[in-house]
Amino acid sequence: QRPVWSYSNWQEPDQTKFISQRAQAEISEGETWDTVSDQLLRELMIRVGRDIESRVYSEMVSADEVNIKRKGKEEEYNHTKVFKDYAKITSNIILDPSFGSSEVWVDAADQKVYCMYRINRKKYEAKVQKKKEENADLAYANLEDAYNIFGTSTPSITTLLKKISTASYYISKG
Repeated sequence: QRPVWSYSNWQEPDQTKFISQRAQAEISEGETWDTVSDQLLRELMIRVGRDIESRVYSEMVSADEVNIKRKGKEEEYNHTKVFKDYAKITSNIILDPSFGSSEVWVDAADQKVYCMYRINRKKYEAKVQKKKEENADLAYANLEDAYNIFGTSTPSITTLLKKISTASYYISKG
């Protein structure tokens, strides 16, 4: 039985809940449906990751416009830099194969493979929030270490700067 998502006119019924991408390919001679579906699923995961990254970027652009009106151009640069780092984090999370779900259907008569890759938005947002909290904890731990090093009678400047640099890295990651 052919699934409804494999038809060309199908649309995701609840786009507020899921982000999905679909693709199809013909099975050529010498290929198996497994290899074709693996290639398609990899491509779909990348496309979904790019879709999320572009959505994140477009939200950032509208936030920058508001920010420019309020605070001037200096703030625009800082906000954009932080957001680009955040976009990299989100796309890395999405490309984790265990994160989304996939479906494959093979039409043996026409020698075609249909694939769909789908991400639940709430799970995605929860995973992003968890990653932000982990980064905040790591930044806090490094800043606390730096504070303790600074409080000693002979602080190691090299170690102190490494801790501050590491904390800055985690802060920029969200």
